[in-house]
Amino acid sequence: MNKLKSLEQQTNNRYLNVYKAKYENKEKKTEYEYYIATRRKREDMACVAKDKNKTDAVMIVPTDPVTDNMYLIKQFRPAVNDYVIEFPAGLVDPGETEEQTVARELYEETGLIAEMINLTVPSSYTSVGMTDEKVAVYTAIVSGKPNTNNLMDNEDIEILTIKSSDLNDVINGVYGEVSIKTRIILTFLNLTC
Repeated sequence: MNKLKSLEQQTNNRYLNVYKAKYENKEKKTEYEYYIATRRKREDMACVAKDKNKTDAVMIVPTDPVTDNMYLIKQFRPAVNDYVIEFPAGLVDPGETEEQTVARELYEETGLIAEMINLTVPSSYTSVGMTDEKVAVYTAIVSGKPNTNNLMDNEDIEILTIKSSDLNDVINGVYGEVSIKTRIILTFLNLTC
């Protein structure tokens, strides 16, 4: 069984930090180091917190059933130095509910208003090989005209309006690189349409 021996913060940034963890494997009588990227404060990290139910971010699947439109974003992502197609998403601010984050992030990134919000996939780990980040996926029935008037200064986003008949094109990369979370949701939606 592995046991956390120590946890040392390596960076001190606003949105993401790296910690060096030292673990002991009692059965094999070995110790090893592991690096963890996290958005959380040390006391909230999944490797030390007793409550592992913290949601770090939400992803939103916005649709307009009247027009048969689904809205995605093509956003510049510095980690890959490229644009990636994703669903709108964002971090849950302190004191904010997940539903409030859905409405705020949807409006900020697309200009759309969330008329009805439903939890679709409960908060789950996104990439446990490197981070304790948990994201919840929501569907939203939306109204309004898509726009990028409310973006944060560092956001570079293009809104994509997709018909359900064009899901295969997005899944297959016709519009550009697609994030794995978005590709999985789109594949599921394509199978159920």
